[in-house]
Amino acid sequence: AGAVYQPRLLPAAAVHVPRSFQLLPEVRGSLDALSRVPVSSWKRAAGDMEVLVKVAAVGINFRDVLNVLGMYPGDPGAPGSDVAGVVVSASVSSSLQPGQAVFGLSVGALGTAVACSEQTLVAMPPCLSFEAASSMPTVFITAQLAMGAVTGVQPGERVLVHAAAGGVGLAALQVLRVLGAVPVATAGSPSKRSLLRSLGVQAVVGSRDTQFVGPLACLGGVDVVLNSLTSPGMVGGSLSVLRRGGRFVEIGKRDIWAPAAAAAERPDAAYSLVAVDFMSAAGLNAAMSRLSAQLAAGVVRPLPSAVHDLSSVAAALRQMSQARHVGKVVVSSSALRPRPAQLAAASAGRVVVTGRKAGEGVWRRQCTAAYLCCTALRHNLSATPSSCASCVLRAWKRKSALNLRSTSNGLATGTKSAHLGGCVCFCRWHWHPRKARCRVACC
Repeated sequence: AGAVYQPRLLPAAAVHVPRSFQLLPEVRGSLDALSRVPVSSWKRAAGDMEVLVKVAAVGINFRDVLNVLGMYPGDPGAPGSDVAGVVVSASVSSSLQPGQAVFGLSVGALGTAVACSEQTLVAMPPCLSFEAASSMPTVFITAQLAMGAVTGVQPGERVLVHAAAGGVGLAALQVLRVLGAVPVATAGSPSKRSLLRSLGVQAVVGSRDTQFVGPLACLGGVDVVLNSLTSPGMVGGSLSVLRRGGRFVEIGKRDIWAPAAAAAERPDAAYSLVAVDFMSAAGLNAAMSRLSAQLAAGVVRPLPSAVHDLSSVAAALRQMSQARHVGKVVVSSSALRPRPAQLAAASAGRVVVTGRKAGEGVWRRQCTAAYLCCTALRHNLSATPSSCASCVLRAWKRKSALNLRSTSNGLATGTKSAHLGGCVCFCRWHWHPRKARCRVACC
């Protein structure tokens, strides 16, 4: 009996990954004027105290909006500062290793690749997603600096937090809870005020006008004000509700009062300007290390976030500028990662490992069902499926060093992270010692 064969086209499981790039404004003044600029220096070796990071998520700040619109005072640099991603390359003396998940602060992180100082990055706690981690650096460092070193908030003191449903506001509420202070909050919409009450804030008033002054005066005033509002009368109204000898912290970027003007209004009050921009690299490192430890211990939690894809950065910036969101706005590079449907399609049936080490047939036969989806491809490195196959096979050959763990069914399971031949593989595998078979899924 014969057979008739007909050519067929099936959907490919391969993921197209563009070259590494940064998003930079062609001409400042429009949120839609961002263009992709290739990262030409991406393949060079990391210098001293420098880390090359493949960006997985970026937290958007109001500074980024002002940057793109050309309204930021001074030189803002490239947009994108709150970053979470995977280390690709680091100096020999660096405490960070290739393949390690990190988060922190950088300049120009809005894109797929960024080079930054290792002092402003720390290891990411395993309990966090990239999107959650990128929502935290600037807002929590700002809140902790303002409530700690600058104002020295004490237990029982009353603190007015303006725009408390935003990123810094929600972070400040968590910091104040740890310090034992009493928060008083403002928010612009009824839904945001309802959210703040559900979080345990008892005194919540509006932030659209200066009518908050009356209710707060009836409460007896506040000891500290954390201000980010710029509408006419807001700063003056906030200064008026400060108790004698109170502290006023300004974290806004536009239309801020000069210290002399604040002193003329309230000579008894301490007036301070706080911005992460003013902190040294050593100070940022200490702040990020403290934040990472607090996250790991459950002292603070990630903020709610509105997540946008990297292809819709303009929409993310526009949402941030309108201030209608709660918490943070995050841009994710999830489009560069394989989708679940692609993983399922590729792992169905048997997969033959081919490539640079295809000659090692004995290892190829031991792979009964393997899907190779390397971080090198997912994170847009200069690696090929051939080098990924080489990485996995070489990791299998060192199985004695993979920290085998026995299971009830006689299988050994574990994980392995390898940085071989310029590609980073994270492998989850099951090794059967008697049948000499290895079931692998790398991602």
